[in-house]
Amino acid sequence: MSVPSTTLELPIVSKPADARRVPSRASQRLRHGLLWTALTLLVIFGARTDLYSVDSDFAYWLGVVGGSAMLTLLLYPLRKRLDRYLSFGRLRYWFSGHMVLGIAGPVLILLHCKLSLGSLNAKVAFWSMVVVAASGIVGRFPVCAVASRTLRPPAQRR
Repeated sequence: MSVPSTTLELPIVSKPADARRVPSRASQRLRHGLLWTALTLLVIFGARTDLYSVDSDFAYWLGVVGGSAMLTLLLYPLRKRLDRYLSFGRLRYWFSGHMVLGIAGPVLILLHCKLSLGSLNAKVAFWSMVVVAASGIVGRFPVCAVASRTLRPPAQRR
């Protein structure tokens, strides 16, 4: 007769798949600061250099792509309204795309016009775009603050 083994094999415990390293606030601020600095330098570099002119084909296509990006970002509010009928992707990813397009579109338009505004129509369109983009950037901070408070466990909420 064989004697059963009395050794106990413990399962290997690993981190759950959704446990990711969360970057600190300081590293997030540094990344955001570097991103904004890079975008600002890109626009200034594009406006100051003679790599292309405002009436070139390249500038035209920058305007087309920038305008298309700003039209495409309007799909996010439509997706939110049609949530019950159209469940294509998670809203979190739609919002991320909305934010990326909301920054890329105006940056491309700024590169398109090389910071030179000629007609009254161009001035009104440009400043309207700046106001809308700035309100989106400023509005992002209260959204993040509310989300971070509501996603915390109740014991950690202030």
